[in-house]
Amino acid sequence: MTDINMSKIKKLLKEKKYSEIIIEIKTFSTEKNRSSVLHNLLGVCYASRKSRTEDDVKCALDNFEKAFYKDNLGEISLESLCNHIKLCAEMGRRESSLASNFMTSEKMYIEAEKKFSDDQKYLAHGIDLYKYLLKHKKEF
Repeated sequence: MTDINMSKIKKLLKEKKYSEIIIEIKTFSTEKNRSSVLHNLLGVCYASRKSRTEDDVKCALDNFEKAFYKDNLGEISLESLCNHIKLCAEMGRRESSLASNFMTSEKMYIEAEKKFSDDQKYLAHGIDLYKYLLKHKKEF
């Protein structure tokens, strides 16, 4: 993360220049040395693009999942789990082909239960996750 200019990233984030942030992160880090913070930020940037494509959604979900596991149940794990669930819910309503990503959200949610079972944010997103899963059970 030493090669990434975080002040530049913060400036681009304020300006909502998500594509430029993606380029910056991918230019100055590799997937192997990318921190959980950067994976989560990449996910947010892919998900926030104005003309978001299905590939952008897949990249966002993939980066949220990587952030979750790289952080080993720290605060970024919780943030990336919540981001994963929110994006799945948003896209699942529009794209039935992406609805299966809820199974990944559920797996991550269950893994995070030991650490975050009393956290309000964790519980609120869990309610959303299970409401969606129950509603669309026959699709899975």
